[in-house]
Amino acid sequence: MIRAVIYFCLILALLGGYIMFNGAVLLVFACFLTLLAVVLVGTLLWQKRRCRMEAVQGNDVAELGETAAARFRLVNDGILPAAQMVIRYQIYECRTPSKKEKKKIRLQMKGRSEQYFDCRVPSDHSGVSVVRIKKICLYDFLQIFSCHLPVPGRQEISVLPPLHQAELTVTPRSGREEMEEETDDTQKGDDPSVIYQIREYQPGDSMQRIHWKLSARTDQWMVKEFGRTKERTAVLLWLDLRSEKETAELLDRFRESAACLMDTFLKREIGCEIVWKYRGQEQRFTIASEEDMYQALRALVRTGFERTLERANTARNSGKANAARKQDRTDTMQNSEWQPVIRQGWRMLRLSVDGKLWDMERCAAGFPGAGSGGEEWESVRIEL
Repeated sequence: MIRAVIYFCLILALLGGYIMFNGAVLLVFACFLTLLAVVLVGTLLWQKRRCRMEAVQGNDVAELGETAAARFRLVNDGILPAAQMVIRYQIYECRTPSKKEKKKIRLQMKGRSEQYFDCRVPSDHSGVSVVRIKKICLYDFLQIFSCHLPVPGRQEISVLPPLHQAELTVTPRSGREEMEEETDDTQKGDDPSVIYQIREYQPGDSMQRIHWKLSARTDQWMVKEFGRTKERTAVLLWLDLRSEKETAELLDRFRESAACLMDTFLKREIGCEIVWKYRGQEQRFTIASEEDMYQALRALVRTGFERTLERANTARNSGKANAARKQDRTDTMQNSEWQPVIRQGWRMLRLSVDGKLWDMERCAAGFPGAGSGGEEWESVRIEL
């Protein structure tokens, strides 16, 4: 902008010199600069219509400690190259949206080409990191004039806690009270409600197991073999988010403990559901595969992300800020009285923000602090 102002001031000075001194050379030079400005601005506007920037989706998850990056793609559909593009962007974490790290990058592009660039995101804590493009300036060949390109939407990187294995000991409380039944048609058993297979009749088979309808259609005796019903422990893991303090280290420990429990239950083939409540909404996930576990972890680290952005946006408005604080107190009171609904035959466990696992009134396990080594996590003993 400053260069453009200086450029036009030079043209005006040449015109003023021509008027005062009647110098034809000054007039010719002023006309040349004016024509050059028209060509530069026209070319710049033509390039603006053929250059764009897009956010590349699909690389929005990283593990704590890994290198995370938000990727963007620049496209130049025109024949002329882009002499210089200046991109200004911001990086901030969901906990502290007011603390933005501002960066700038300069790029050049050939005609009819595309180019990718990555914005490195710190992954020191689990949660959500945001990359937001603030301004894209496209300059002409002499870098005198510039224009702004449309900016893409923000990129959000979910930083997940690492997975650890813990030693688990499960003791049913009373008979089948804490066991869940599920059918198994892959092995023989004696449960008439489960069909393992249907085969031809063999001498010695019980007549009660004959499949009469199928035998009538095939004109030969067909016998049913039953499957079995197996029992397994099933737990409802309540992630209790109630806490007066929510420091980065405390939340990292909480999320890492939740990830450890999910992974341990999944590897031990223990039926598990994860539930928590935030801002009046209950989140519930059934952990039956690794995909389910990562989906639950991604939702967990994003919990509170939108609320944090709202707090930052309303911080300057005292009225809205007071309303937001009042809503926070209301949500806290509602959460303090809430307990999740548990299925019959399931055991409920509660994980508090301080990293302790509670089995009713008994502390079943305590987890190490965030960032602890693998040996400390392997030494965790969970007794249910």
